[in-house]
Amino acid sequence: MQKYLGIYTLFYEKDILSQKTIIDKHTKKNNIYLKGKYNIEIYRYDKSKLSIFFPSTQTSNNIVPQLESKGLKLNLLCEGDSESIYICDEKSIDVLHECVKLQIKGKLEQLKENKLKLKEGKNNSKV
Repeated sequence: MQKYLGIYTLFYEKDILSQKTIIDKHTKKNNIYLKGKYNIEIYRYDKSKLSIFFPSTQTSNNIVPQLESKGLKLNLLCEGDSESIYICDEKSIDVLHECVKLQIKGKLEQLKENKLKLKEGKNNSKV
């Protein structure tokens, strides 16, 4: 998620009682997520996939059809009483941003510049 620094606002998962950031015991890194409307949270699942946490059934019932209508393939990872987690490909983060309205950092011009840099970096890595 660090590669989205400067493009989207990164949030660090915090302990409810102490308000300190949580460090993963296995990776020794902070748990970082992106936040969207309706308190939707997007985490890294693995190197090429993202997990989307929907805090309520109503939110997932509204947003999942929107994402699927735009061609995003979602796989249900788990479902609780009201919350659910879906997995999607990281390449589709632009579609996610369009539907979920991820919080961005900085001015609009800075956002456009950073997205261009990110795309140029992808194009250079393919060569």
